[in-house]
Amino acid sequence: MAYEVIQADLAVSQPHVLNLWRESFPSLKDSRFPWLYQGNPSGPARVHLLRNAASGEIVGTTALFPRHLYSLGTKLRGAIAGDLAVDRKHRTLGPAIALQRAMLSQCDGSTLDLVYGFPNRKAEPLMSRLRYVTVAGMRELVLPVRSRYYIRRHIRWAWLNAPASLIVDQLLRIRAIRLRGRVGRRWTFSVDNTYGDDFDRLWRRVHAGYHLLGEKTAEYLRWRYGECPGREYRVFSMRSPEGELEGYLVYFVAGRRVSVVDYLANSEPGALEDLFNGFLSMQRRQGADVISISLVSSPDILSRFRAMGFHVRGEPNRLV
Repeated sequence: MAYEVIQADLAVSQPHVLNLWRESFPSLKDSRFPWLYQGNPSGPARVHLLRNAASGEIVGTTALFPRHLYSLGTKLRGAIAGDLAVDRKHRTLGPAIALQRAMLSQCDGSTLDLVYGFPNRKAEPLMSRLRYVTVAGMRELVLPVRSRYYIRRHIRWAWLNAPASLIVDQLLRIRAIRLRGRVGRRWTFSVDNTYGDDFDRLWRRVHAGYHLLGEKTAEYLRWRYGECPGREYRVFSMRSPEGELEGYLVYFVAGRRVSVVDYLANSEPGALEDLFNGFLSMQRRQGADVISISLVSSPDILSRFRAMGFHVRGEPNRLV
C-alpha cells in the first residue's frame, strides 16, 4: 500500500489529528490541541500527516514541539518528537517509519540543533530504525512519607498492618526531623499558582551552570503548568528573608500521592536539599503517603536525591 506524507498547517491538520487521537489516545481532550500545538511560547508545533495514496484518507500523524534548551548558557533550538498516531488498519512499522522519516528529513541545522523524545517500549524499535541514539534514562524516584500504602501491599495479615505502620512511620518521622534540622532558617516557604518576574530572575542567575537544561522562564512556566488543560498544578516556593525567590518546585496531587514535575534551585550548597526537605515537611503535615519525581539527571544529582531518602523504582525510560 502506498502512502504520502504532507506537512500541514495547524488549521488544516487539527480535525485529522483529533480524529486519530480518539482512536489512539482516547483520554486526550480536544483542548490539548490549541494549548500544546498553538500556544507553546517556543513556537507552534510542526505537524505531518500520513495519507493513503489510493483513498486520500489521512491515516497517521506526528508532530515536533519546539523546546528551547541551554547548555552552559548557550541556547539550543530543540524539538520534542511526539504524538505519533496511526490508524489501526495501517498500524505496521512501514507507515510509521515513512511518516517519521519524512518529518526528520525537513530538520536541519539551520532550524534545529537537536530532536529528542521519550519512546515507550513499543516505539523503541521504530526510534532505533530512525537512528535515534539513547543518551540517558529517565528514572522515577519515590520518597515514602507514610508507610500504610506499602505495608498493605507487602503484609498479607491485616492484624499486623496497624502496628507495622506505626513502627515504620516513627522511623520515617525521625528521619524527617533529622532532615528538617538541616534546613536553614533563612528560608520561608509558600504555595502559590503564579509565576512572576522573580522566576525570570532565578532562571537568569542559575541556568548557565547546567550542562543541559530546558528553558524555565516565567512565560514558559505559566504556559506549561498554569494553562495546562485537565490538570491543576501547584507551586511550592522557597524565598530569602528579603522575599527573593531562591527555589521552587511544581507538583500535582492525586489522592495521597504527590508528583513533582519540575524544580529549580539556586546554586548555593544545600539549597536543593533545603527546598525538598521543606516540601517534605509540608506534605507530611498534609497527609501525603508518597512523593515521586521522574528525572533525567547526572549521577551527582541522583546521589543527592538518594541522600534525601528517595529511591529508584522500576526500569528507566529512555531519552533518545
